[in-house]
Amino acid sequence: MPQKLRPQAESLYGFPQPTQSNLLAPIISRRAPAASDTGYSLGQEWIDKVAGNAYQLVQVAAGSATWAVLGGVTSALNTINSLSPTAGNINIVGTANQISVANASSTVTLSLPSAITTPGSLTTTTTLAAGTSFSAATTITAGTGITSTTGNIAASSGNVSASGTVTGGTGVTATTGNVTSSAGDLVASTAAKGVVLGGGAKVVCGTGDPNGSVTAPQGSLYLNLTGNSTSTRAFINSDSGTTWVAVTTAS
Repeated sequence: MPQKLRPQAESLYGFPQPTQSNLLAPIISRRAPAASDTGYSLGQEWIDKVAGNAYQLVQVAAGSATWAVLGGVTSALNTINSLSPTAGNINIVGTANQISVANASSTVTLSLPSAITTPGSLTTTTTLAAGTSFSAATTITAGTGITSTTGNIAASSGNVSASGTVTGGTGVTATTGNVTSSAGDLVASTAAKGVVLGGGAKVVCGTGDPNGSVTAPQGSLYLNLTGNSTSTRAFINSDSGTTWVAVTTAS
C-alpha cells in the first residue's frame, strides 16, 4: 500500500538541527516600513504596532522596497464615499448635457459638454462668462456679473439675476421671469437705445431734440440729457416714427 506523504509547510529537515522553521517571523516595529527598508526577503511581513497596520514586502527594485498593506487601520481601498463595488467594480457615469466621462487605462476624465443643461439654478459668487449663450430653465444667478460676449443670456421660465452687471453679446432674455440687478444697472449704451416696456413703448435718452432723428414706438419717452428748459427736457413719441411732442416739466 503506497505511503501517504504528510505536507510539511512549516519545517525543513536538515542540519545543524533536525528540523528548522520555514516561516519568516514578522518584524514588529513602532513605525511603518519605508522604501529604504530593502534588506529583507520577499514575503517578509512587517507590523506597525503603533498604527495597527500590517505590511508585506512584495518587490525590491533599483534599491527601493515596495511594501503592500495587508490590513489594519489603513487597509486596501474597498469603498468610495460609502459605495461598495459590484463584482469588484465601481462605475463613474455622466449625465447628458451636464458632464461626460471618459475612461482610459487607470485614468477617469470628467468633462463638461459644449452645451450644458442645468436641472435647477446656476449660481456663482463671482462672474459667469460665455462666448456664446447661457440658457437655463429656471434661474441664472451671479454674485457680481453675468457676461456673454457674443450670444444670449436666457432663462426660459425663471430669472436672470446679478448683484453687479449683466452683459449679453446679442441679448438678455427671461421668457417668463425677470431680469434683475440687485446692486447694478441695466445699461443700454448705444444712442437711441433704451428699455422697452411690456406694451412696446420704450424709454430712451440722448442729447438734443429727438424730432426727425430718433425712431421709437408711439408712447415712448425720450429724456434729453442736455435739456435746460421746461419744454426741452422730455418728449413723448406720437407716430411710431420720429415725431416727438415735448412734455412740459417743472422749472
